[in-house]
Amino acid sequence: MSGEWGGMRPRSPGTLGPRERAAQHLTFGLIAGTGLLLGGWKYLTPPPDDPFQAFSSPWLPHALHAHVLAAPLWLLAIGWILRDHIVGRWRSAVHRRGRHTGTAAALLLLPMAGSGYLLQTTTSEGWRRALAWTHVVSGLGYVAGFLAHAVIGRRAALRAARSRALEGARRPAERLHLRVSARRPGID
Repeated sequence: MSGEWGGMRPRSPGTLGPRERAAQHLTFGLIAGTGLLLGGWKYLTPPPDDPFQAFSSPWLPHALHAHVLAAPLWLLAIGWILRDHIVGRWRSAVHRRGRHTGTAAALLLLPMAGSGYLLQTTTSEGWRRALAWTHVVSGLGYVAGFLAHAVIGRRAALRAARSRALEGARRPAERLHLRVSARRPGID
């Protein structure tokens, strides 16, 4: 293995590593999946016919528990990338791709997380309704922003890999051209 990186090419500052990316995608999948299931069962299914049934689906409490338990893992994953990726890329004058979608998603973090935690402690029906709508709207906005940011980031990574591959393919041809053109006629 060569060098400090063990044969791997060092990544640019602010770029997510494989573990950071996996943590982001896994926790995002948990929080978004359970949130969408919870919202679908709570807001899109008809109320139960049985007056003794509290929920429209027997899975609703389990989805809520999974969503609430996944939230700290998701916040931990966000905290892991906050300084280097979120703030670092936002301040950088060089890295501009994905900035709009990343900024939109980052700005929705506080209202989404704050309203989610306050929903667990508020007892007033008016506040609960306002917090629930804040959580739903900011959560859906975050899901859209995160997915757009991930797609833009993936496309940028593919373009960079393609560019490096083309650059690597040109180098031997350039060296060969330099060797051939450096020869003097009649001297071998």
